[in-house]
Amino acid sequence: MGPRNIYISIAVIATILFGGGLAVRHAGGTAIQIVTVVAATAGFVVLHALDDRDRRRAQANRKTA
Repeated sequence: MGPRNIYISIAVIATILFGGGLAVRHAGGTAIQIVTVVAATAGFVVLHALDDRDRRRAQANRKTA
């Protein structure tokens, strides 16, 4: 899990928080909490998907070498 994947995940979280915060700013506290949960979940999924992709690439490189 390299720093590049972590930065991408943080960017996804920040984008969702910013966009979702703007979209539901007048809706109330529950809507903001839902946006926060969605952002954290999306960041977690993106981080692990990128990590899995890197792991598969490393395995493929070891098989060909």
